[in-house]
Amino acid sequence: MRSELTAFLDAHPDIRFFIRMHPIWYARLSRDPTLIQTLKAEADDFYGRSFKKRMEKFSEQLNMLNLLMDLAQTFGTDTKSQVEPES
Repeated sequence: MRSELTAFLDAHPDIRFFIRMHPIWYARLSRDPTLIQTLKAEADDFYGRSFKKRMEKFSEQLNMLNLLMDLAQTFGTDTKSQVEPES
């Protein structure tokens, strides 16, 4: 592997780990070192740092919050209807 690629991987241990998890990148980078941007994009997607993954995570959290609010509202109305009014 070229020295500039090894220097880049030394500076980015998370991408180095990604390459170890996906060894096809060794061959791709050896043949075409300009694929480093593609590698970074795939590594970001793998680690959940891409915009798409962040939006999916945010959407899931928002759905969970809506579910919890609906659940709290349902339990809140049930407990209020069971309380007898004081006379």
